[in-house]
Amino acid sequence: MSLASAGFVLVMVARDYDVGLHAVRRALDLNTGAGYVVFTAAAALVFGGNPSEAFGLAEHAMALSPLDSGRFMFLTVAALAALFRGRLEQAIDFAKRSAGHYPDWDSTYRVQVTTNAHLDRLEEAKDALSKLHSLSPGFTHDAPTPAAQEPGLNGPGCERISEGGPVGLKAAA
Repeated sequence: MSLASAGFVLVMVARDYDVGLHAVRRALDLNTGAGYVVFTAAAALVFGGNPSEAFGLAEHAMALSPLDSGRFMFLTVAALAALFRGRLEQAIDFAKRSAGHYPDWDSTYRVQVTTNAHLDRLEEAKDALSKLHSLSPGFTHDAPTPAAQEPGLNGPGCERISEGGPVGLKAAA
């Protein structure tokens, strides 16, 4: 588990993708039946540029640990992987399921905001953005934070629903 966690931190914090992804893959080799390790590898891979592999691992983690109290995280990683693969309906489904397990994790709503905007579901995107702001009051899609650097959060979907964007979200809110 330590190797998986270290690899995840290298990917997410240090942005050392080569070493971090090597570490999570090695952790997978050593712990093929550990849901936490499989989930952690999925999370690292989704942000390390391999959403297809990440999606399969997220599903595998859920199968390994069907009663895990952190299932909402597994579902959000699956949602992110689906989003980054362009499977928007699947991304929404997983994000909604995640919110059903734990409605107060901001990452779930980041997926919902982006995906709904890409699907032209602007009311749903605004609702998700409102929930995101209630959970993370300082969040903006262009904030200089690691979260704002996540793939998918700086694309046209966020521009369309953000303050000053073409749809005038602030005026509509």
